[in-house]
Amino acid sequence: MVRTYVFTSYELYPINAGGCGVFIYNAMQQLLQNANNRVILLLDMPKHECESYIKDFQPKLPNSKNLEVICLSEWIQEEPYGQKFSNVFLQKSYRFYKGLHKLTLLQQVDYIEFFDYVGIGYFSVKAKRFEGQFSKTVLAVRAHCTIELMDLEQVPNSFDLYKLEMYQMEKEVIQDVDILLVPSNAWGEIYTHRYGVKNDRVVVSPPPVEVWNDVSYSLNESQQNVIFYGRIFQLKGVDLFVDAAIALMIKRPENNSIFYLVGYDGLDLNGQPYKEQLLLRIPDHLKERFIFTGQLNHQKLEQLLTNIRFAVFPNYVESFCYSIHELYNTGIPIIANDIPAFRDYFKHQENALLYHGTSSDLVTQMECMFDNDEMRHRMSRPYGVTKNQEFNDIYESLINSIQPETNTSYSINRVLEKNKLSLIILDEGISSDTGPISLVNLSDIDKDRSYILKNQSPGTPVHYLGKLRYASKIDGSFDDLLPVNKFILTCYANDNFDCDYITNSLNILAANDSIRYVGAQFRNKDHYEQYNLLEPNTYRDYTSLTRAIYKLDDYSKSLRDIYDIRLKELGEKKFLQMTGYILPKEYITLGETKILDIKEEYYIYSTHYSTRNNEWTPFVLYPYLMNSSSSNDLTVSQQNNYRAKKIYHRLKHKVDAVGGKKGKFLVRVVDVLHREFKKRF
Repeated sequence: MVRTYVFTSYELYPINAGGCGVFIYNAMQQLLQNANNRVILLLDMPKHECESYIKDFQPKLPNSKNLEVICLSEWIQEEPYGQKFSNVFLQKSYRFYKGLHKLTLLQQVDYIEFFDYVGIGYFSVKAKRFEGQFSKTVLAVRAHCTIELMDLEQVPNSFDLYKLEMYQMEKEVIQDVDILLVPSNAWGEIYTHRYGVKNDRVVVSPPPVEVWNDVSYSLNESQQNVIFYGRIFQLKGVDLFVDAAIALMIKRPENNSIFYLVGYDGLDLNGQPYKEQLLLRIPDHLKERFIFTGQLNHQKLEQLLTNIRFAVFPNYVESFCYSIHELYNTGIPIIANDIPAFRDYFKHQENALLYHGTSSDLVTQMECMFDNDEMRHRMSRPYGVTKNQEFNDIYESLINSIQPETNTSYSINRVLEKNKLSLIILDEGISSDTGPISLVNLSDIDKDRSYILKNQSPGTPVHYLGKLRYASKIDGSFDDLLPVNKFILTCYANDNFDCDYITNSLNILAANDSIRYVGAQFRNKDHYEQYNLLEPNTYRDYTSLTRAIYKLDDYSKSLRDIYDIRLKELGEKKFLQMTGYILPKEYITLGETKILDIKEEYYIYSTHYSTRNNEWTPFVLYPYLMNSSSSNDLTVSQQNNYRAKKIYHRLKHKVDAVGGKKGKFLVRVVDVLHREFKKRF
């Protein structure tokens, strides 16, 4: 049976660094051993890097002809490209969705896997859940480590609304995907507790680990040096490693160990090499005992390992950590921080020494490795902790035992039973012959339960979205009861809508019990707005109608029931705080450009109102006490930052589509510009 697996990524080993790229490399080594497996890589990488992998590394894979490498910039280049979303994380997810949609139209795909960080699967997973797309394909997310979990353990180098949206993207993808793959039970527990993932969607799948055949290691009693093996930055616990090494040398002046830090250098918050920050905390007379090697190839690493007594992994957070498994497999004794990622694989004083997060305890375990030769020999890979063959078995079972359609709330049967739409048109004195009034003859519109609301009589008076309006039916007659259907759309008289918006939205609402509204993107706005990500952010400004189609509850039968009169112009927020879906299509042309001017009291009330079903925390209202002028100053100070980011990502997209030596040169130029930008802003 032929099976097709698709992996999406920004990186791929050995072309560039990153744990996700290493995982995909090792996964291909396993999956392609089966001649019936096909693997497709959809890569958001520069074209010249994709070409380099195809030329230099693909031929070395088993059944290499069964691998197809697709450069995303080239794959979807025939579509007019624009920066649809000002949020680059949404833009990248949208592009992956477009690429995967095209791919699945051309061929059967059994399985698609995303990494969890930055939410790249957001649009694809939502399209399956709410539109029934990818219905014959299992969508999976592998829990490498979300950016949010990383930021729990490090000072973030940036923070803005886009990052908050990205955190929410990560969470929703993890919650909605068919399968969440985790490397261990302990790591899976973090995701079930923090992100509310159901246990029946979690599959433990340890990544395959390549055994180094070109790196050997033998223990001897003369070995005295210590190695830190990983990227040099805060998240890896390198600060704690340096502190513990200093404490050990002060405590044991007779110790003559050299402490090697092997890995590429990260940047601190000021854009400076992290190595420089570490050197500042080392006493001058001990500086020569710390050697920063940068990245080493296997030959140089093997030479260095001949004098290594043990390796230290002080990482604050990891999902798996290839580095620790690679060194463990060579036989080097391991000391590691007692974090969830390591607990399923390493047991204290059984196959490693674990310390409890402090430099003092790390010093204690290091002393054990120096003083107890017998124990150190016992810690030298007494048994294997990963089984690569299990990886293939698990992936085969994902396709064989899981029905791809099971994790979608979309039901075609309910679409056939859908109700019609009540159209509510706000006439502010500007109308259009091609506006919403032109939709009333559609079969999906209930003309008899649709209304035009004007600012003056005649008509049935009704308070609607913050003001008194006068309602009449489409034909000019009156019905004082103002009955409406289950689905409603509120818009202005000079808005324009594609007919497909009405039909598709009603189908989605009818087919999904779990959502209360469906919106779409605006054709005449500079950027798309994914406003469903902004709730339950009750502090954001609400300046215009969404033109979303809402599903009323069973008790709302009249125009008067749609919005809570106490919320006035914020009436839509009652729905926006529930689950909704925004179609990634330009179905709406805005007519009325009026900006809603909402007093702060109503924002305060709306936020307070939103807490009614939760445990009361008074300080949820605290942001409204903050000085608004300082907030405005902060926004102004960030404008140049946002503009520069926008220019950079537009430029990078164009450069990524250039192949050959020219593409390689341009990528280097853009990378230099990017580093300079980070230093300046």
